[in-house]
Amino acid sequence: MQGMQEQYPGFFPISFPGRNAAGVASGQAGHSRSLIVSASISIRLQILRVHLAREDALAPGRLRVLADRRLAPALRLVHAQPARSWHLPDLARAAAMSRTTFATRFKASAGMGPLAYLAQWRMRLAQRWLAAGTMPIGQIARTTGFGSDAAFSNAFKRMTGQSPSQFRRTPPR
Repeated sequence: MQGMQEQYPGFFPISFPGRNAAGVASGQAGHSRSLIVSASISIRLQILRVHLAREDALAPGRLRVLADRRLAPALRLVHAQPARSWHLPDLARAAAMSRTTFATRFKASAGMGPLAYLAQWRMRLAQRWLAAGTMPIGQIARTTGFGSDAAFSNAFKRMTGQSPSQFRRTPPR
């Protein structure tokens, strides 16, 4: 098995519940079908894991960053705490990498640097909340990590071409 894991980084051994195997061996009805279904699903998942482990399998973006075991913890932190004042050293530490290595690897995986990704993620959240229309703009500003409504408004307009109020009135369909 070790050779398989080295050759195919996404590979890991699959075990099946012993009771199904015992049921198949004893000829009990129903056990054969459940073992075949389990094996079929597990084999498909294994093929998918091996494929996704290849560096070129995914286009740059969030899914590719999440597929990278070293980068994923940093991305999960950003998604869980968008209001936090994130800095490159904090994110690099979460990934157990130097700042340079983290920034380079993140950019190669996401197609943009980590702080640019953070800004884009915050704007996506803001757009979602503005379109829903239930949260005041000031609260959206704070929830997305901006110190003031004006700073949020300026950043939002710079990224979308509209003020938050304009966007709320005419969200994209």
